[in-house]
Amino acid sequence: MAIKHGTIEPLKLFKLFRSMFDHQQTGLLTFSKTNVVKEIYLQQGYPVYARSSLNQEALSTFMVREGVISSDEAIMLEQLQIQANPLNQRHLLDVGAFAVQQGLISADRLRDIEYHLTEKIMVELLSWQEGQFTFNSEETPPMKRSPIHLIHLLIVGAQTGISKAQSQQLFESYYQQSVALAISRNQANLSPQQAQLIKDLMIAIDFPEMVWQDLEKGVPVQKFLEMGQDGISVFCALLLSASIKTIESRTQVQPQVQIPIAKPIPKPVEITETVKDNRIQRVPDQWRKFNIASAIQQQAQESSSSTNPIPTSTIDSPPPVMTPPPPVMTPPPPV
Repeated sequence: MAIKHGTIEPLKLFKLFRSMFDHQQTGLLTFSKTNVVKEIYLQQGYPVYARSSLNQEALSTFMVREGVISSDEAIMLEQLQIQANPLNQRHLLDVGAFAVQQGLISADRLRDIEYHLTEKIMVELLSWQEGQFTFNSEETPPMKRSPIHLIHLLIVGAQTGISKAQSQQLFESYYQQSVALAISRNQANLSPQQAQLIKDLMIAIDFPEMVWQDLEKGVPVQKFLEMGQDGISVFCALLLSASIKTIESRTQVQPQVQIPIAKPIPKPVEITETVKDNRIQRVPDQWRKFNIASAIQQQAQESSSSTNPIPTSTIDSPPPVMTPPPPVMTPPPPV
């Protein structure tokens, strides 16, 4: 018996169902978490039927909620099922079959009810963050049923089943990348399955034609921000349903070249004129920040270690004042 086991992790179920679809797997997927068990039957990758141990997801409860049968009729159908199936064998008649036998519902109406119940069970399942699952390829659906559009389920599950924090984190991890449609609408030799995927995608997300054309060519992920918070949700839905893929950005990143850093041009020193002892002194502005006493002391230390010391007295001595000679008195000529 071909049975596979696995552990449920956050967002892992989206990849699991898409992988089953791409490989056209047929069999039974069973999911369990604490006291809850859910079963999903696949037919060539498409979900076709689902059952749940939760009372609110039971077929009889769903038919009562939809107004198809009454509560008393639901109890009667469950009792008939227990009597006919004491060992709880999967392939024996279920509640829906008994409802058709009793004339409570038509076969077409039952298939419609089962279709929407399967959607509901799967969408809630996609929100699971933990648990276990098994896949048995030898288990087949109990009855022939209509396949459910997987892309629609994955997109709805992504938009309703994951938290805003998860959506934000997923969006930020792809923020610097570009994406395009995983399957191009213009691709030659599309398989019927691929053509159906594209059709389901365009029904599930009502983009204007211009947006689809942009996604064909590829767009940066930041482009989705133009839609606001809805854009982040739509991006995550497209990504988790494997409807888009990352591509190489059209903007090539140029290699970084080491450019030599030019030495800064020294700023011209501003000169300030001060008057001291009737003499003009030209003092650079930045020098005025220094401590004059420490500067003189440093100069004295440097002078003492020099081979030709300069007398300290000459450091601060002002230049000599040049006194003009007295005018020469010339006697007047004789009268």
